[in-house]
Amino acid sequence: MADVPGWVSPGDEPAPAPGSAPPAPPAWGQSPPAWGQSPPAWGQSPPAWGQPPPAWGQPPAPSGQQPGWGPAPGWQPGTAWSGAPAAARPGVIPLRPLGIGEILDGAITTVRRYPAATLGMSAAVVTVVQVVQFFALRPFAASFSTADGFTGTGSAGLVFGLMFGLVSSGILSGALTVVIGQAVLGRPIALQDAVNAVRARFWALIGTSLLVAVLTGIAFVLLVLPFFYAWPVLSLATPALMLERQTVWNAIRRSAALVKGQFWRCLGVVALAWLIKTFVGAAISTPFVLIGGGFDQFIVGTQDTTADLSTTDLAVNTLGNIISGTFVAPFSAAVSALLYVDRRMRAEGLDVALAAAAATAGPPPA
Repeated sequence: MADVPGWVSPGDEPAPAPGSAPPAPPAWGQSPPAWGQSPPAWGQSPPAWGQPPPAWGQPPAPSGQQPGWGPAPGWQPGTAWSGAPAAARPGVIPLRPLGIGEILDGAITTVRRYPAATLGMSAAVVTVVQVVQFFALRPFAASFSTADGFTGTGSAGLVFGLMFGLVSSGILSGALTVVIGQAVLGRPIALQDAVNAVRARFWALIGTSLLVAVLTGIAFVLLVLPFFYAWPVLSLATPALMLERQTVWNAIRRSAALVKGQFWRCLGVVALAWLIKTFVGAAISTPFVLIGGGFDQFIVGTQDTTADLSTTDLAVNTLGNIISGTFVAPFSAAVSALLYVDRRMRAEGLDVALAAAAATAGPPPA
């Protein structure tokens, strides 16, 4: 069997010298020395697996130090394995790709850490929106009949109030996106700073809000499926407009590009945020709705279901909408902004640039 490389047949070994002791068998798990290599010296450990034997005349390794591989990365002798280093967290989120729970938690944490810039801005914008809608709908309060529906003028007032609310919601989202941009880095921001940022991009915000509202409305009128497609695809337009200084149309394209490849995840995040916003807002505004005539209209049998809403009823409902909108609007805008940051960290490695900006006093990356 000498023709098989590396294989020694029993008849191929040289005969031992007369009177010499038989060679000791190799230790358990230890390979015999290679042909022509001297066995290890007395008291010297054999070479570690994958390590070449010591050179001729080289002294053995010191006692207690075994040749071979060094300690594993991230481990020191006498310590436990620490795993990968934790991501930096200078602000409301860790600077790495986020889970859905971390996005929601970051939105709530932003409202808690920046109450003046978030709740203050939200209260101002929501109050203006609701007051304008109140005066737009007050002449048509008699049209809010559960049996007859809206008259033509009442429907016109409702459409005007709805469009004004959508545009104002876009402006509020832009202001809160600026707050998120600083909250991610753990930097302070005052209400006046957010107002100044909105003033610089005011007309672009209005244009983006109108374009998003029109495209979403067309998708909703056509079919339900196009609406659910347009909803997440357009959800990142305002953050792209404010944080990247994009134009209106480029902000729409940028939002679609960021959502591409992660459509279902983005849809799940915005839908979950909408559900939370709806339930919390309903829990806050329901008592005002019941006080403002809703009890008579929704509890069938107590009064005539054709009873109309009075001006007082409409005012009470407006107050409930102001209170609920003040608390839920910052959450919804913060979720959209954090989803935008998460998509850029996953697709473009933005977390590295954010960590570098947080470690220095430099401006946030575009």
